[in-house]
Amino acid sequence: MENNVFVYYDKTTGDIFSITNETSSRYEDAIQVPYSAAKLLLDGTHHFKDYIVNNRQQPDGSYKLVLETRLTARLALNDSDYVFKNKVFEWITESDADTDCVITWNLPQQSWQFSLSKRFKDTYNTVLPKKVVFFITLETDMDFLIRTISVDCDQLVRSDVTVVFESAAEYNVDKLSISSKLVFADYKLVKIYE
Repeated sequence: MENNVFVYYDKTTGDIFSITNETSSRYEDAIQVPYSAAKLLLDGTHHFKDYIVNNRQQPDGSYKLVLETRLTARLALNDSDYVFKNKVFEWITESDADTDCVITWNLPQQSWQFSLSKRFKDTYNTVLPKKVVFFITLETDMDFLIRTISVDCDQLVRSDVTVVFESAAEYNVDKLSISSKLVFADYKLVKIYE
């Protein structure tokens, strides 16, 4: 059974003050979250300033206080500074769904791998653009471009495309976000650590 930790925060702003494994009288407001939800904050991989405690609407219509990145909170609010206004871009996230385009971050091979599903290859009947472009940005600041990767669509239909990392930032996928123009119906990100 996983242990919980206490996240102490400012009730007005959602800013995080402290995360502990026991209750404290120093701060007034706290939520309990599983250790795994706060692990990247506790080990210093992520920073408190990049997260908030937010009142998130649940599928049943109720609200629940949750620990989330500021970016996630802004996207949920459709903050025009952080959401692609014209809907021609897709923010690519992890998923278990069967999708048309799969982007794999592969740490052992130090590369990005781009592939199309067999279902897509067997059924597509549209003209694809010459290239599809992927934007690698910071997770907490989508305006901070780490890298742009351009993949030839003809080559992608024939076989998987591998592109090696070229910057130190690409080795830490937990600090990255990936997006692309909407060329395919759906996308997903797969992370391989070992």
